Amino acid sequence: LAAAGFSSMPQGGVHAVTVPGAVAGWQALRDRFGSKPLAELLAPAIPYATEGLPLGEITAQAWADASVPTPLTVSSARRFW
Repeated sequence: LAAAGFSSMPQGGVHAVTVPGAVAGWQALRDRFGSKPLAELLAPAIPYATEGLPLGEITAQAWADASVPTPLTVSSARRFW
């Protein structure tokens, strides 16, 4: 995000992708309770993050109906519309 000009986590738009500190929390849990590398633990999630995941027709329609974004900035408005 810093490379894109952000100095803090955006509250909306395509760059608001996580809860601040989430990855650090996962690493802390892995350090305390785990034995596998974090990269190995997260590897199964990468295809879902890059390619999406299969949804049933009803769920897909419900999400589509509920996902009309509210542009918070001119930049996000250009991306969504």
